Amino acid sequence: MLQPQNRLAALLGFGGRLMSTLVLRTLYHWPLDPFSRTLRLVLGEKKLSAELKDVSPWDGAGVLAGLTAFPTLPVLVEPSGLTLTGTRVILDYLEDTHKTPPLRPQTAIDRAEMMRIIDCVERLLAHEVGATLLAERIDQRVRRIGAPDTRRLRAGYDSMRLYLQHFDGLADRRAFIAGGSFSFADIVLAAHLSCFDYFGDLNLTAYPGLETWYLRMKSRPAFRPLLTDSLPGAPPHAHYSSLDA
Repeated sequence: MLQPQNRLAALLGFGGRLMSTLVLRTLYHWPLDPFSRTLRLVLGEKKLSAELKDVSPWDGAGVLAGLTAFPTLPVLVEPSGLTLTGTRVILDYLEDTHKTPPLRPQTAIDRAEMMRIIDCVERLLAHEVGATLLAERIDQRVRRIGAPDTRRLRAGYDSMRLYLQHFDGLADRRAFIAGGSFSFADIVLAAHLSCFDYFGDLNLTAYPGLETWYLRMKSRPAFRPLLTDSLPGAPPHAHYSSLDA
């Protein structure tokens, strides 16, 4: 006669390997891709476990091609096999299927402000600063490609100042970056700024409101795994993991 635990396993169709065949969700990501970092933070805030599979943006098309028609990071594969691409698509899906804690504001006006900030970060800051300053750091420190391009670095710094001024003004008069509640806007902005922080390019001393806000973000439990990131041959800046600077 089957023992109780084996009868349960057999009924569930897993035989005697019930625990070993459980499937977790999988996040295909790269540690310094800000869009991937956004999803890591959201999974952490919602306390959802996931297996992380590192895929570098410059040679990951082959790895991702078998998963999606649009092989760009990040990609989330659910235990059911559902495969999702596109950060905003995945954010909406996770919010709809795992409502605690809520990360979308309750009112239409607050949600609109949240989306304005997300759009500003993902479309403008990512293009003007990420594609210059961050891309240059990755090329030099991680990929070891060519000599530093001082024009790209200067353009990135100049653009960054404009965005830091804007977000400093918001953080100075709000509890959170989009208003009175913690939301996807805080996560998206923190994820992108953390990549500049990794290389020591995020100096917030002239932006006290934003600095206070960012240190609060770094102190959240969901942020801790990001602070342990260290790429081979390109370790983080000395103050990256500090919660006081």
